[in-house]
Amino acid sequence: MRQIHSGSRLSPAFTREEQAAWQRLLPLGERKVWPPRAEIFSPSSQANGIHYIVRGNLRTLAISESGMQRLLWRMEPHSVFGEISLLTGKPCIHFIGTRTESETCYFSRALLVERIIPGEPVAALSLMRVLAEKIQLQSADIQAKTFLPARKLLARFLLDKASCCHEAPCLIRIHHAELAELLGIHRVTVTKALSGMRKEGLLDCVREGILIHRLDCLKQAARG
Repeated sequence: MRQIHSGSRLSPAFTREEQAAWQRLLPLGERKVWPPRAEIFSPSSQANGIHYIVRGNLRTLAISESGMQRLLWRMEPHSVFGEISLLTGKPCIHFIGTRTESETCYFSRALLVERIIPGEPVAALSLMRVLAEKIQLQSADIQAKTFLPARKLLARFLLDKASCCHEAPCLIRIHHAELAELLGIHRVTVTKALSGMRKEGLLDCVREGILIHRLDCLKQAARG
């Protein structure tokens, strides 16, 4: 049985060619080491530069006024953050912090404007590409949540997480509350959709997560 550890979407990262360009620029930036669970940006804070992730794991959280949280991005080495606030000149709207001890390289606005953007076209274009990819992915999420019924949305999510599994049974380590948080739908709606799939023999909800029995039927549910 194949086991899959699930989580939110991984933030777009630089390609190998783009990484090589940024590696040459790292000596120009300011290295910063962050402890686990450190807060780097909070809602309303202004980014005056970008952070290139050298090592570690970070996350971007959306936090409601009532204190509810939704995990938007997992961030790993060779990705950046802070670029949206920097380019728009507006404060951050999300919480960004570390999950593990992490190291970033900080590039100030002045360094980006005076040196990197005019003198390093590969690095400059890579920032544009990563930002465009984030916008595209988030737009697709909004479209899916606006138009897709919960059953199809859930089936597509589970199918995506099981994409490396070629035969059943397949265990995805995720639970109702996390599914609701990641999909942006009510937990009761997730529970009802899973219950219907369980009655059809597609899956079972077990202590470890969700056990998929019929990948072929899950594909039909995702299409239908």
